[in-house]
Amino acid sequence: MSRKSTSENIEMHKKRMQSIRDKMNRENLKKVIKDHAKQHWSLKLCMAIFVVGLLSFPLLKMVLISASLLAGAFVGGLISYWFNSNKNTDHIVHDYISNMQQLLVLESKRKRNIIQDQLNDFGSKKGSDQVMKFYKAFDDLKGSLSKQFSQTEITYKRYAEAANEVLLSGIDNLEDVIIALKSIKDIDKNYLKERIKKLENSIDEYELKEKKILEKRLNMYEQEVDRINNMILENEKAVDQMNITTSALNNSKKKGEEKDVDEINAAIKDLRLMTNKLTDNV
Repeated sequence: MSRKSTSENIEMHKKRMQSIRDKMNRENLKKVIKDHAKQHWSLKLCMAIFVVGLLSFPLLKMVLISASLLAGAFVGGLISYWFNSNKNTDHIVHDYISNMQQLLVLESKRKRNIIQDQLNDFGSKKGSDQVMKFYKAFDDLKGSLSKQFSQTEITYKRYAEAANEVLLSGIDNLEDVIIALKSIKDIDKNYLKERIKKLENSIDEYELKEKKILEKRLNMYEQEVDRINNMILENEKAVDQMNITTSALNNSKKKGEEKDVDEINAAIKDLRLMTNKLTDNV
């Protein structure tokens, strides 16, 4: 995949993610509930009865029946709309949010592939491999948490949040690696070194100025390479820490001893500290 097409895919991904988040805001949820109430079969039935009442109204012998149909359909329609807008909403909201969350998961997988492609495009195999390492370590950790705790427990949510923060921080780091790689992709380190070496003994004023500019550019390049390597190294440590936390949870599950809780808490604490390190490293 070309760098240009990958960049375009990232922009498309950001737009899709924003669109999904917009659809999950409070105002849009209200619209979804209202649309559900308008499309509910009970309201449609009342509307059909109302139409029948209107059509039969001209018949003098059916005035009373028609009036009853009209009144009943009107009141029934109001009750249907109110009930489905205010009371019968939990499953609608749940299903809608579940669908949106599934879309977010799909977009997350797309983003995973896009980041891998970009890192490969810029020659960072380590960075590309780290994407899958992060997600695998995260999935393994959440799997262990699910075996150890109920997903409704505060402890589960607290630990899962810590793991999610590390994952997001690590992926953010890799996005910063991509930006850094882009900034130095056109710099030829070997040319800079060779040219600086040629100008080493020059006494020409303009060549000395050129030498200073080239040295500054080379220094910037080397600093950026060091920063990239440090981000990738910290990411490796973060993956290791998630695996350590998973092992602590698995061991605790096997032993079933209270003393293992301290080991789990220590691992989670280190996981939170790792989030801060990843963030500070950017």
